[in-house]
Amino acid sequence: MPIKKTQIKQDIQNLNNLLNDKEWHKKINEIELLFKNLNKIVFEKEKIEINEIEISFSKKKKQFFKSLENKRNENLKIKIEIINEIKALIVSNDKTHIIYNKFKKLQKKWYSVGPVPKYENNNLWETYKHHIERFYNFLHLNRELREKDFQHNYNEKIKIIEKTELLAKDAEKDIHKSIRELNNLHRLWKNELGPVEKKHSDELWKRFQKSSKMVHSKKNIAYKKREELFEDNLNKKNKIIERLNQISIEVDFNFSNIKKIINEINELKNQFQSIGRTPKDINKKIWSNFRLSLKEINNKKNIFYKTRKKEINDNINFKKELINQIKFIIEENDIQKNINVVKNIQKKWKESKGIPKKISDKLWEEFKKVCGDFFDNIKSKENFDSIKDREKINELNEYVNKIKIPKKITKESEYLELISEFIDNSKKITSDYDRLKIKTNEKLLDVFFKIINQTNLSFSIKEKMRFDVKLLIIMNSEPQINSTKSDLNIEKNKIKNELIQLENNLHFFSKSSEKNPMYIKVNKKIISLNKEILIIEEKIKLINDCFNKNFANKNKKEIPIND
Repeated sequence: MPIKKTQIKQDIQNLNNLLNDKEWHKKINEIELLFKNLNKIVFEKEKIEINEIEISFSKKKKQFFKSLENKRNENLKIKIEIINEIKALIVSNDKTHIIYNKFKKLQKKWYSVGPVPKYENNNLWETYKHHIERFYNFLHLNRELREKDFQHNYNEKIKIIEKTELLAKDAEKDIHKSIRELNNLHRLWKNELGPVEKKHSDELWKRFQKSSKMVHSKKNIAYKKREELFEDNLNKKNKIIERLNQISIEVDFNFSNIKKIINEINELKNQFQSIGRTPKDINKKIWSNFRLSLKEINNKKNIFYKTRKKEINDNINFKKELINQIKFIIEENDIQKNINVVKNIQKKWKESKGIPKKISDKLWEEFKKVCGDFFDNIKSKENFDSIKDREKINELNEYVNKIKIPKKITKESEYLELISEFIDNSKKITSDYDRLKIKTNEKLLDVFFKIINQTNLSFSIKEKMRFDVKLLIIMNSEPQINSTKSDLNIEKNKIKNELIQLENNLHFFSKSSEKNPMYIKVNKKIISLNKEILIIEEKIKLINDCFNKNFANKNKKEIPIND
């Protein structure tokens, strides 16, 4: 037992000596054999010590093999770099002896590098041998062929330089095409042509570079001019948009100017579209502004055409109504009573607004025919004593020629009182014969309207007086009363139609348009037209009241005056 224990201690000492040796990794098998023998012992104390040494050895061995693997991987990278450098020597422009010296240094370096991972070893060695053979073949190439290759590359590069110099002269004619061609020439130089003799290499490159710089310089000038042109185009387009906005805000479309404005808008559109490009960063915005301006004008133009269409329909209906009135008069067969009514209808026809020529010609032919029928009927009938008529008219003329208004009269009520007296006296001269009433009433209206116009009263008071006086004069003639009421109703209907159209137009505006000048203008017009309708309705009511009162009691001659 003591002998065995002594031997174990001796083995443990040997084991420690081996592990502390600088080249312990070369004796790994010997160390592991000692561990195998020592692990058979039964002494507990020594067993613990041996296990501790074995654990330390395992860690040390693991670290060693990891370090060894890293070193071999590093060696692999170095050897791959050496192979690549040998490959580069084959296409080098250096002289042969310089290339060969570099090759020998790389060979020496290869053999000085340690081992590589086993799985890469064979493949790496075969690759190395392959490129060694290629290098030696390269050294034995015919020097004359290499000189020819250099000369070919030199000639082709001279051609490229000459093309580039030609481009530099005329690059500004089509700078985009010139740049594309220059890029293509650079690609040929770099990728498709090999080296030239070293003595020519720098000279050729500097010459090629010089002409290339000239092309790029002209490109920069051309691009600067292009930007200036874009800015000029932008200013032109902005001016067109400003004019379109001005038309949209300030111009009020009407029948007289619509054609002129549309022609101008079309001309502006053509100008805008003929102007070239603008700066890229603002191109979309300027186009959007142009479309928005046109949209505003088109909305306004659509409103005009809708309104115009409504006006034309109203004018057509108005003329048809005038034709129907004359037809009704002819059917009524009381022609003499309605001579002035028909004449008044003819006057309204002349004053009515225009309609499309084709429809206008057709209605005019119909109107001309019914007027002709009416006056033909007058010629065929003897319904009045012309001598008696002339006597009455002459007597009335003598009376009205003597009428004078004293200068002291200045108030509306004073004028109306005096004129009312003159009217009463004038009516005593005329007869109850309807045709003569109409004729003399027309005469009186002409005389007293002239008197009212010569006063110093305001325009609104004069308007009111003219209506009051007319009411006093025509109250003895039912046809004239009906004609006046008809005129007022026609006028009221026209205003109502215009009012409906204006109210429809308001729907084109959004809630945010309350400050829009056009919106304000339309609103003011609506208020004004409503006031006109109220005035007309008041006049019709006054006519009806006076007429009913007058004919309810024919014996009373007093007619109420609207103060």
